[in-house]
Amino acid sequence: MDPATLAALIASFLLQHPVGAAELVSASSAPVSIDVAAAMQANFAELSRAIVLCYHESARYPTGDVLQRPWNRQRQYGADDSALIRIKFAGALTGLQYEMKVALLASNQPKRIRTMVQNDNAPFNPNRHCPLNQWIDLKAG
Repeated sequence: MDPATLAALIASFLLQHPVGAAELVSASSAPVSIDVAAAMQANFAELSRAIVLCYHESARYPTGDVLQRPWNRQRQYGADDSALIRIKFAGALTGLQYEMKVALLASNQPKRIRTMVQNDNAPFNPNRHCPLNQWIDLKAG
């Protein structure tokens, strides 16, 4: 996927669900920037980082990209919007590279968000107690 298309997909998802993205990365204040494309890429990087750290606390140097939007199985989970994200990261002890594919799901009524791990090649299982495994209600406002 070319960078312009990827940036447009990320921007679209984050603009439609700004509260969810902000809550996932626990942003304390909005970045001051006039470069919208750069801001969307930074927000996506933080979103990818927050997701992988929920499942693998010791993950290092995560990078992510969107593989599919919308995710073709979103209706099965009652989602109104979705994306399938690939996150690459390094293991803390070994430095070896791993990859996980995660579906990011959003619902509008009520406003909520969740993730679902689709594939993970790390030698240790993802954290089953990651709060993102269940729907998280988002506060309006």
